[in-house]
Amino acid sequence: MKKDGFNFIVLLLLVCTSLFLSYMTWSQISYGPVKKSFELIENKPVNIEEFLKPGKIIVNFGQNVHTVLNPASPFLDEAWGYLKGLLEKSSPLNPAVSTSNYDAMTQKRGMEFVFDVPLPYSSVKSLLNIKSDSASIKEEQRISSVVISEEDGLSVFLKGESGEFFKIANTKDYAEFIALLKKMKDSRAPLYTLLPKTNLYIKVAKDIYISLENQELPVYRVKDVKNSYQNIAPKFFPDFTIARRIEEKDGAVIFTDGTRGLRIFPRGIIEYTRPLFKEQKSKINFQEALTTAVNFIATHGGFPKSAYLHSFKINNQAITFVLRERLNGLPLIKAKDYIVVTVEDNQVTYYYRWFTEGEKIEERLTPISPIKAIDTVVSLGKIKEIDDLYLGYAEKDNSYIPIWVLKSDKGEFYVDAAEAAEITLKPVGDDF
Repeated sequence: MKKDGFNFIVLLLLVCTSLFLSYMTWSQISYGPVKKSFELIENKPVNIEEFLKPGKIIVNFGQNVHTVLNPASPFLDEAWGYLKGLLEKSSPLNPAVSTSNYDAMTQKRGMEFVFDVPLPYSSVKSLLNIKSDSASIKEEQRISSVVISEEDGLSVFLKGESGEFFKIANTKDYAEFIALLKKMKDSRAPLYTLLPKTNLYIKVAKDIYISLENQELPVYRVKDVKNSYQNIAPKFFPDFTIARRIEEKDGAVIFTDGTRGLRIFPRGIIEYTRPLFKEQKSKINFQEALTTAVNFIATHGGFPKSAYLHSFKINNQAITFVLRERLNGLPLIKAKDYIVVTVEDNQVTYYYRWFTEGEKIEERLTPISPIKAIDTVVSLGKIKEIDDLYLGYAEKDNSYIPIWVLKSDKGEFYVDAAEAAEITLKPVGDDF
């Protein structure tokens, strides 16, 4: 009897230890010091793959059981590495338009690697080292995600921005894939489900995954970085000794050498311009322009390790890139784009940057449910349809607080995840 009691206690301790380690893996890892989220890469090349890799992976364990990985999740890098390895080992297929049904695919075991912004096929091809070509997909065609599905063995598809599919690989040997899914499931990954498209008082236009579990999110104190112009200004000029210095009444300082201009605001905001003559401009290449942009950021203030590509716009021979940062794997949203770079002729002609950093965690809170967030906006009569819904961070009262972001055909709406109240993102400091 005593032996049975001892065995029971040992078993109980092992179960408790397992639960604790699972909690640490899925919860605590993403809540490290805020300082980590604003860590910078300085004066060395930026790894473009790390910057462009998917910001979200939707994992289907089968039987409508899902989890969602974000960049703070411990399995995101492992899943991305598996996809790249699978494409290396599989026999390459010429990308061809597939008749596969997306809804049918999402019912099977698989993963969808969702990019933060649809990327040109030429860029995705470089990221995944796709060697085959096809007339059915153009270099500039935008790809929104890569889908692995248990179809005809295991198949890999590129999903176009308009919803079309291109099959790029297939294998009958996918024991490693099944093992990876089992590893995730056994680690007690947070479970997600699809937001119902029926029996809801609002139209749900796209598939939206919501967590079935409560999670705690930290609140951070915001601290502006007051960069000394003596340190940063010389980096923008080939010969800083000839740059003229002008002080403005609002405290901003301007430097110019006749061809370049740099304005430094008191709160750590900088704005740089360098116009090019028309005859200097040549045809733009997305990957080359992006490499120029991120490496320029790294040498002119540092490149945030948590940065991701939020959007880009091609205008003739110029590309403007808008970057954002993440906290705990969630997007940090402000009233104004806070990292913007324009590249022409492989030279940076415009650069806007707002330097901020966070301090200690003030508190932790459990966000309101996604349904309550929808209720908050619908009750104001502002939307009748929703395209996307996810958690993020925004600044309020000198803190970064968790918010729900609702996207619709009417624009974006933000709900305080603690108080269930709509908030308006207001410009601060130099942006007034």
